[in-house]
Amino acid sequence: MGLTVKANSEGQPGPQDFGYDHGDGANAIAAAVAPLGMTVHWRTFVYNAEVDNDRLKRAYLEFGPIDDEVQPDGSRGRFADNVFLQTKNGPLDFQAREPIHPMFGRMENTNQALELQITQEYTGQNWMLAYLGPMYEEILKTDTYATDAKGKLLKERLVGNIVDGTAQHHPDTAIVGVANLGNADNLTGQHFSQANLFAFGRQAWDWTLDSTDIATDWVRMTWSNDRRVVDTIRKMMMGSWESLVSYQTPLGIGHQFAEGAHYRPDPADWAGRDDWSPIYYNKADTVGLGFDRSPTGSNLAAQYFPRLQQRYGNIDAIPENLLMWFHHVPWGYRMDSGRTFWDELVYRYQMGVQYVTWMRETWDALQPDIDARRFAEVRAKLAVHEADAADWRDTSVSYWKEFSGRDIPVDDAPLSATIVVNGKEFGGFSLSDTSYTIPVPAGASPTITKVRTADRKARYEIISQASGVPGQAIVKITTESFFGPLVKNYVFNLVPDTTLTALRVDGAPLTSFAPTVLRYNALTPAGTTTAPTITASATDPAASVLVEQATSATGQARVTVTNGAASSVYTVDLNTTIAGSDEFGSTQLGPQWQWVRPDESKRRLADGSLVITAQQGDLQGNANTAKNLALQDVDGDWTVESRIVFSRPLASNNEQGGILGYADDNNYVKLAWEMGNATAAVHKARIVFLREQNGTASTLEITGADAQRIVGADGAIWLRLTKIGDRYRAYYSSDGSVYRYIGALTLNVEPSKAGLLAFNRAGTSTDLDVAFDYFRVESRGERIH
Repeated sequence: MGLTVKANSEGQPGPQDFGYDHGDGANAIAAAVAPLGMTVHWRTFVYNAEVDNDRLKRAYLEFGPIDDEVQPDGSRGRFADNVFLQTKNGPLDFQAREPIHPMFGRMENTNQALELQITQEYTGQNWMLAYLGPMYEEILKTDTYATDAKGKLLKERLVGNIVDGTAQHHPDTAIVGVANLGNADNLTGQHFSQANLFAFGRQAWDWTLDSTDIATDWVRMTWSNDRRVVDTIRKMMMGSWESLVSYQTPLGIGHQFAEGAHYRPDPADWAGRDDWSPIYYNKADTVGLGFDRSPTGSNLAAQYFPRLQQRYGNIDAIPENLLMWFHHVPWGYRMDSGRTFWDELVYRYQMGVQYVTWMRETWDALQPDIDARRFAEVRAKLAVHEADAADWRDTSVSYWKEFSGRDIPVDDAPLSATIVVNGKEFGGFSLSDTSYTIPVPAGASPTITKVRTADRKARYEIISQASGVPGQAIVKITTESFFGPLVKNYVFNLVPDTTLTALRVDGAPLTSFAPTVLRYNALTPAGTTTAPTITASATDPAASVLVEQATSATGQARVTVTNGAASSVYTVDLNTTIAGSDEFGSTQLGPQWQWVRPDESKRRLADGSLVITAQQGDLQGNANTAKNLALQDVDGDWTVESRIVFSRPLASNNEQGGILGYADDNNYVKLAWEMGNATAAVHKARIVFLREQNGTASTLEITGADAQRIVGADGAIWLRLTKIGDRYRAYYSSDGSVYRYIGALTLNVEPSKAGLLAFNRAGTSTDLDVAFDYFRVESRGERIH
């Protein structure tokens, strides 16, 4: 019996507020309760990213020296005998998978208590079926590679051995569980969450137990003694945790949850402070993904015993399921499967969802064996589970794609397949899609005659065929993964063939053409004044083609393909190639530049840069007074980029410089480095990505402690803005080589100009020079010669 203390953690007071340390605080309370035979469980969940940029290192740095401290009698360790250091299983915060906490085995002179989470804060809460017995087992049976004082490996050194005292001869031992009981009729909100409480109890008493055996016992006591039912439900349970890891945080990417509830994904979120934010943990950029905690990064790996130091610190030696916990993994890194890291990552997200689909279908098949109420309750939860797992997959993959710049992989996943209809093979199916369109020529049969799976071990079943055109067919593909069965139901919509085989501009074929892609950008040379001629050919001879030609060199051509009652429309947006890039190497600005509210006294060309002195003026709301907006004409889709150098660190609120796409003062998109709050303790400067539409602004921003390091001592930042249709994507870089994605905004007013800005809003400073080293603009689309 005793007390649990959370001190100097997440805003809680503690001994450090009064000049003492955790040992002083724990021992003071321990001395007070010792006469009562009580213990103190002092939680080691402490962190401060403003002190250590990698918060995962903090606990060992604070508690390790106290454990090692030499005492007057020559012994080591200052914590009292009735103090337990209560440490979470991993160094972060109950993520679905973490490396073991480095303190296990390192606190040789102090009683250790392992803290596990039974409630599913980060593992699906009471919506997702996630049996955590295998997770507990993995933690308890992980080898710490702990050594004795001479550096010799201990004979018994698993986490379980550390916690039960057999490894280092601690007389008192403890395992603690953060419980999941509430006021739901079934106590846990999800029937299967009861299994986690049961598993914790069993494994706390005997950590050597097999989680499969525990699942069997629970199923027999909870659902049925029928052998088929027991085997089926146990199989559902045993892969459920690994499935959740796959669709939430595969390959070691940690904490990608939306702020607050810790349920839904939001990998782009900055949550009020760096170390609560997904972007702090994912470190996504154009090079790769993951937090470098190897010797080239924060070196968290050095806190582990030598054998694990070497394993975790080496990208080629670390277990792949912990890869991004310790390494910033290049998108093209080759995985054990032979795939690139990007391909493997996408497939893992897909596999996680495919297991949930299998669980849902398997549960449906158990309806005759389960009482009606509980069957319906679990069925409803599984439907939500499947939808939310797909949301994790799609949100995550879409966001990572902005950094990787790579296509979604197809045709090489465990459940990839191709089909043959009317003698033609169709493939290239993204396994994240819910349905697929298959064009069928007039008079041809819609019957699927062959199915080929990429994985030889996979099995297929044609559930239904289309009875005509249009019609629908369903093919089910199943296989076994390393964590259990996977299912993909391919839904094929067979429709009249309204595709093209070719699309030509002035007789030259578009090399980017693909029959299923309906929108194209064609770039004619700068100065083109007449509209090119578009021609096209239908795939099915029975289909008709109607071309509506563009009326100007920057217009749009439409190609309508009709086959019976069905039709498709291809569009070709014609734009002239933008040729306004400027390296500012001349003594005069080029003729492409135009000024909004010009002030020649506050701008100049110097040292190969365009320098604008920021002055009072604004663009937001009705305050359209910003001076010296340097703009040039743009057309269609484009990317603009500039290296911007500030003459001094930003010091006053709203001092800023950046780039923009501009229709008018009330309709524009701005990307800038700005002083947000000069008096704030940490969150001072920021990157602001702002869209103002009809005078109303919406913003995304990058701020926090990490953001203060974006612009270095040289005062430089690289900004990039990309327009595709009415969607704008923003990026930044600290070195001009590695870019990070900020987010996307929509502006439904077409900008006719793009350029540069430097102003202070309401600020009155006049000594900030913003130097634009270059302005590069590139049209997006296929060039036509």
